[in-house]
Amino acid sequence: MNSSLAYSNILTEWLSSGKQNKVYIPDDPFPHASLVKNSRLKYFKHIYSEGFSTDFRQPCVVFCGHPSLRFGDAVHFIELWGSNPLHTVIFTEPDFPYHHVLAPFQPLAMKAIYCPIETSLNFQQANKLLKDLKPGNIVIPESYTQPPTMALHKTHLIID
Repeated sequence: MNSSLAYSNILTEWLSSGKQNKVYIPDDPFPHASLVKNSRLKYFKHIYSEGFSTDFRQPCVVFCGHPSLRFGDAVHFIELWGSNPLHTVIFTEPDFPYHHVLAPFQPLAMKAIYCPIETSLNFQQANKLLKDLKPGNIVIPESYTQPPTMALHKTHLIID
């Protein structure tokens, strides 16, 4: 499969029709792109990147996808900002209890939020998980409850 066809399939399955249409015009399809363009959101590959020490502002938020907090720049941030309750660390890894991960850094005044992001689930797996867990409430975008507007026959792309 060539890369443009694969990209087109990804757009059809995962993006709303509004975002799909934005991909083909000069506007940014995702809100964070405008934040980057206006220097409200900055990306640095590591703490030694040019401009990092002069551009970062406080309070800060650290997103941790890796559960260990035993290596990399996240360790530095936790040690640097851990004593200040204005800072926050957000754990996105769904398979690890964040309290155990933070144990070596105690006492920690920094807020810790567990917000697991399971990026590997497809619609079929999500529906099975919901059927098995039977949650009382679920919060999802309304677009996940209907097939894509450009492909109404793709009823397998909805959350039941």
